[in-house]
Amino acid sequence: MEDAKRFYQPDPIIRKGLEDVMINAENLPRVIYQLKEKYPDKFELLKDVYSQLFPDIEDIVVNSLS
Repeated sequence: MEDAKRFYQPDPIIRKGLEDVMINAENLPRVIYQLKEKYPDKFELLKDVYSQLFPDIEDIVVNSLS
């Protein structure tokens, strides 16, 4: 069984202009951020699903650190 914690660890270096290239299944925070930026309606759907599955989650906040 694969250890899932690596999916939740931040990747601190994001090169400007290469955001799409750097997205992969191993960086869940970056995937969620790109979903928020490019497909806000799908991001809202994701938040809704998370809140239904995990009622203790109040909000999902992802921001770009510039």
